[in-house]
Amino acid sequence: MWRHWLNQGHRYVQCCARYSTDSWKSKTVIHKEVSEALLKNKPVVALESTIITHGMPFPQNLKTARSVIEIIRRNGVVPATIAVLNGKLHIGLTRSELEYVSKMGKSAIKTSRRDLSAVLSKGLVGGTTVSGTMVASAMVGIPIFVTGGIGGVHYGAEGTFDVSADLIELGRSPVAVVCAGVKSILDIGLTLEYLETHGVTVATFGDSLEFPAFFTPNSGFKVPYNVKTPEEAAAMIDCNIQMGLKSGMVIGVPIPESHAVLGTQIEAAIQQALQDAKSKRISGKEVTPFVLQRVNQLTKGKSLEANVALIQNNALVGSRIALELSKLRQIEAYGKPQTIPNISEERAPKTKTQPVVIGGSNVDFTAKANFEIMFHGATNIGTIRQMFGGVARNIAECIARIGHCKPLLISAVGGDDLGEMLLRQLELVRVSTYGVHISKASNTATYSVVLNNNGEVVVGIGDMEAHGEVTAQLVSAFEETICNAPIVIIDGNIEVEVIHYCIDLCKKHSIPVVFEPTCVMKAAKPFATDCWKDITFATPNLNELRTMNRLVRNHDEFTDESESETNDVEDLSKPLDEILRECVELCRPLMDHISTIIVTLGKYGVVVCRDVPFDSPFAEDGKFFGVGKGKLNGLVSAMHFPAYGSEQGQVEVVSVTGAGDSLTAAFISSALAGHPPEVCVKAGLMAAWYSVQAPLAVSTSIIPEQFTIDRIEFWAPWQATILDIEGYV
Repeated sequence: MWRHWLNQGHRYVQCCARYSTDSWKSKTVIHKEVSEALLKNKPVVALESTIITHGMPFPQNLKTARSVIEIIRRNGVVPATIAVLNGKLHIGLTRSELEYVSKMGKSAIKTSRRDLSAVLSKGLVGGTTVSGTMVASAMVGIPIFVTGGIGGVHYGAEGTFDVSADLIELGRSPVAVVCAGVKSILDIGLTLEYLETHGVTVATFGDSLEFPAFFTPNSGFKVPYNVKTPEEAAAMIDCNIQMGLKSGMVIGVPIPESHAVLGTQIEAAIQQALQDAKSKRISGKEVTPFVLQRVNQLTKGKSLEANVALIQNNALVGSRIALELSKLRQIEAYGKPQTIPNISEERAPKTKTQPVVIGGSNVDFTAKANFEIMFHGATNIGTIRQMFGGVARNIAECIARIGHCKPLLISAVGGDDLGEMLLRQLELVRVSTYGVHISKASNTATYSVVLNNNGEVVVGIGDMEAHGEVTAQLVSAFEETICNAPIVIIDGNIEVEVIHYCIDLCKKHSIPVVFEPTCVMKAAKPFATDCWKDITFATPNLNELRTMNRLVRNHDEFTDESESETNDVEDLSKPLDEILRECVELCRPLMDHISTIIVTLGKYGVVVCRDVPFDSPFAEDGKFFGVGKGKLNGLVSAMHFPAYGSEQGQVEVVSVTGAGDSLTAAFISSALAGHPPEVCVKAGLMAAWYSVQAPLAVSTSIIPEQFTIDRIEFWAPWQATILDIEGYV
């Protein structure tokens, strides 16, 4: 009886293409990145969202989703997470949308093909299942979809007719599903037979024909085909597309060997969970989520760990298949493959849109005592906070967060857990990290500071050996990227000879250079030779500016001893007018060669000195002005901008770490976007304002929506003060 309905019960399913019109577009939002990739025939991989909303708790679901997305990106493929948001089918999610869906959890509607019309028409939020995601993928032309596992035929289906909609969709949507097979709580034999009946090609990835059973690589059932490489899989998918067969495919990827050993334990837990579900009279679509949650409890989280591992592995395999499929389709269309970057051979685009940031990356630890500190081995009660730091790293993250461009970071970390964490965080905010050297000889740079209960520094210890791994040889490997960059930003953490090499390299290619001194001691590094004359922008604080001025005006020789004598604590106790006067006087001799100097003054804001009238644009069409050889115009204009928020009252300062870096990054990013000079400086002050009110070096509140011209002008309506440079002579 059951065979009769399995073969005949769904004859009504026909290809609906003849009913298709462009009307679906009014209910669909395609992310710009996904849309552009599809138009240019670049590789795209679809991702479902039910695994986010119903598969894992928050924040594990968000963390896993981000890791999967980053794996796909690192292989040169565009990820497209699919979900329904407020009555619109979204193909690709922004970072904020992904977080929103993650926090919705089970409040979102589990959305398959059956549910799409209702969820869309009612303006609800839905996490798309395998079938719902396949519908959306086929609609816009995404040929590959990565997930954990597919649904199947339930035991006793001959009486209950309980068959997953995933299987029906596989028979009518031409999308290849890369997964870890079918969960062992299902009838795997009948599932494979059902797929065969509906013309769905099923293959395993690797040398074996053994179909995987989600948590274990072996289900006891074999399939007729296997594909051993991404190229073989891509060729099979390409044939399906060319033949117009209108049915999907399943590529079963075994769980990684490192987690397969948990299979026996998890399988035993699954059987226990099924018995628990039966005793609690849980049935229908509620069985699977109950069983998965119960298994996670019984295995003390090991099943969740294995679940994450197999999803990440599927993403790796699926993205590599998508890459090869894209190459095949390029050959068919143009006779030769398009060059597509991947994790092992990524190359910088030949475009003037990717700034380069060179310098230090740290992991910082801050320990603050709750009460007066006791010494001599006593344990003090307090709080310890870890955050990512390093001037170059901070600047790169802030540029990426503002979103006008994706910077390349050239830096170094150790081959340790801290380095891995730091790189993962940067990749999540879309910083290009292929310029970051992973050292086998050094630990990731760290700085640990102990504060007393008043927030004053008691002792600090820095392990900065990794900064020495940023060598001229490392930088030279990215000469092509640098010569096509709109600007290069260098911090003072790297060695003197490397700073000189970077400046000379930029001079050779007429690329503007920003020098961020980082501290008084390091502010002197470019002045060991005349290479400082080829700096375009400098962003010192007042004490750093004093050091730079002294070395130029008095022709002092650069020595480590003379650097260390200078106090790095900024003295802003003088009246503001005197401070402004000093800034102008100190900048004057530097500006025969440096086009723009932005002096950061903490609570007093910034002074901006230029060798042209202040309202002259910093950049046009992504190209900065002020790049040239020889003597410039000298000091022509000077403006004072008060600190952002000073007009609105006292700002609650949580941490000043990273404020200056955020200011530099937002200024550069806004200039690259073509904003007027006043808006660029105010954008920098806004970013610094966000930074000082956050515990992190770069505030997570720094997002593209906050840095439009309208937004900046709305929040910073005040005018800058023109400084009388002639009166200060």
